[in-house]
Amino acid sequence: MVMRESEVHDLIQSDKSTKNEILNILKKPLDTEFIHEDRYDINGIIADFTLLHQTKIVGTMECKGSDINTTDYVRGIGQVFQYEHFFEQKYLPKKGYQFDDNFNSALLITSSFVIRSNIA
Repeated sequence: MVMRESEVHDLIQSDKSTKNEILNILKKPLDTEFIHEDRYDINGIIADFTLLHQTKIVGTMECKGSDINTTDYVRGIGQVFQYEHFFEQKYLPKKGYQFDDNFNSALLITSSFVIRSNIA
């Protein structure tokens, strides 16, 4: 099944079981909030999702659909590394928020991309 990135975003936003699976994989509390297309103060970068627990950013997530090319894939990896750099340098990403000590970032890629790309 081919999924566009927008469909991945819609699924995450609308399906509680999908959110819970992501939180379980990332080992985050189930009451973590997903903030969609969240802009960071550091350089204006927009995360597909910021994972917020109480007032701490516990994670960021970039999502890619199965209809991407190599440039989109590499761009997603670069975005994830930027979030990790922000965390490691202790930048304050947004007014009123800090990174949680157990912060991590993730690149979500649909299985149809992996199968189509013959990566598996």
